[in-house]
Amino acid sequence: MKDARKSVPRNRTADASRQRIVEAARAHFFSHGFRSVTMDDLAEELAISKKTLYAHFPSKTALLEAVLAHKFADVEAKLEEITRAYPHDFPAALHELLANTQRELNEIKPPFVRDQNVDE
Repeated sequence: MKDARKSVPRNRTADASRQRIVEAARAHFFSHGFRSVTMDDLAEELAISKKTLYAHFPSKTALLEAVLAHKFADVEAKLEEITRAYPHDFPAALHELLANTQRELNEIKPPFVRDQNVDE
């Protein structure tokens, strides 16, 4: 029988690698646009092979989906944190929610938005 304890560090390492890839892709996709960033670019920046990159994400689109899921999870967590912090102070909660929304939107630059144009 395989020892389950031996697979835990490997899973943690894989999760950490996957998270590192998502964070790098997030920064590049949101700053430079989805179309402008290649898997070669990401692999080079992360000092990993494209084979390793594709082992975590079978396609660039799959990586984008992971980036967006990560972004939405961050937004949801922050919104929940704010609503818990100001349960009886609607003006303060609204102020924090709007400020957080602005910060989240500032991360997404025009090239990423232009790339999402479906009219092409």
